Amino acid sequence: MHWTEADFTCLARAWVTTSLQTTGRTKGFTFYQNVNIAFNRDPECLTRRSSESTKSQRYTLNAQCMAYKGIIAQERFRNSSGKTEEDRENDVHKIYQGLNSGNDFKHREAYKILAREPRWALRDDGLNHAGNIPRNVARRTSDNSSLGTRSIGQKLYRKNLATQKTMGGVVASGSGIQTMLEELRLEKRQTKEENERRRAEAMQHWQAKMDFKQTKEDRKIIQKDLSTLYGHQSQYYLQRQAEVIERLAKRGGPGT
Repeated sequence: MHWTEADFTCLARAWVTTSLQTTGRTKGFTFYQNVNIAFNRDPECLTRRSSESTKSQRYTLNAQCMAYKGIIAQERFRNSSGKTEEDRENDVHKIYQGLNSGNDFKHREAYKILAREPRWALRDDGLNHAGNIPRNVARRTSDNSSLGTRSIGQKLYRKNLATQKTMGGVVASGSGIQTMLEELRLEKRQTKEENERRRAEAMQHWQAKMDFKQTKEDRKIIQKDLSTLYGHQSQYYLQRQAEVIERLAKRGGPGT
């Protein structure tokens, strides 16, 4: 069943509630069962969801929010003077769209809920919280620098690093963002053209191979000595030779 933005907002709220209530060591299965219970108890959640559904969508939500968070951290790191918070937010949305095939970031309310919870960025995604959060970890979390966490996985972490490198030299301005997006579109178009060229070459190679095979088979049939054949065999090869001659005539030559 389709998940709405309101559902994702409820899911973020359920995760935060469960995370705050979790003490000591908790198994992943138990944790997400509790998240699902909190989700279904939320009066704003109009549709009941299964534990597997909330767990799966939680990973999706977390990955997108962490990618969005990484862009925000990079924009703040650039210290773009003279820009309002609204301007920075617009820049972040443009960069996110440019890096995600024009798709807008749709989980703003859910992100605001998660961003207020320091435990969100911790490495175990709400599991195995042992009481207090170490000060150095909380500090890294609050300044949005803890991007290499298990909550989004190493693969997404590497993607975030690559994103930061891509954006590293871009000035946080409208023209800078536009330049970066144009470069991304150019690279995407060039990659598409290269793939199409390789596909066309592969098709040509395959067609040439099939034509050669067909020509070889046609020559074998035409050169068949029918004097050694009788009955059905002779009729078969006579018919095949007629088909070959007709096909070659349509192509404009014998090809032998």
